Amino acid sequence: MTATDHMEAVWQAARTGLDEQPTGGHNIAYEAVDRHVTQGRADVVSLRWLGKGGARLDITYGDIAPDMDTSTLDADVDVRDALDIDSFDFLNFVVALHGATGVDVPEHDYAKVRTVRSCASYVADAASRA
Repeated sequence: MTATDHMEAVWQAARTGLDEQPTGGHNIAYEAVDRHVTQGRADVVSLRWLGKGGARLDITYGDIAPDMDTSTLDADVDVRDALDIDSFDFLNFVVALHGATGVDVPEHDYAKVRTVRSCASYVADAASRA
C-alpha cells in the first residue's frame, strides 16, 4: 500500500465519524468543538487544568463554544480572526483537535493549524506518518 493509499484509507475511516456540513464537506472547528454542543454534550469536560495545591479548572465544550457558528467558516481564513477568538480559545481548539483526531500539535506547529485547510493538511500529514 502506498503512502497515498494509506492516507486515503485513514481519511475514509475518519469521515464516517464526522458530520457533513449542509453545504458539503467538513469543518474541523465544528467537528472538534461545536458538534459536542449540538449533540447534547455541552457539559462534557474538554479541557482540565490542574494547578498546584490541588487547584482544578474544568472547561466544557459549552464553555468553549456557547454560540459559535462555524458552518460558514472560510477554509483559508485564520480561524482566530474569523471566529474572534483569543489565544486561550485557540489553545482549547488545539486540545479539542487532539481529542477528535489523536494528533498532537506542539506549540511550534500552531501556525500550521490556523486555517481549516492547513489544519486538515496537518492532520492528514500526521495520519500518513502513523
